Amino acid sequence: MLKIPLLGTLMRGEALSYLFTLLALTQRAGLTLPAGLTAAATLPYVAYQEALSPILRI
Repeated sequence: MLKIPLLGTLMRGEALSYLFTLLALTQRAGLTLPAGLTAAATLPYVAYQEALSPILRI
């Protein structure tokens, strides 16, 4: 789905918005960046979960 021109662009934008909003919220709550990334690994987007896995060594 991410390779479909318009739909893929919208889905990537939504996923990145969700990711950065989640990271911003965890930072404002006083959590560390690794804790925020761990929370972000629960994103409902498999491609982003797979991209975060090597960073977190899950």
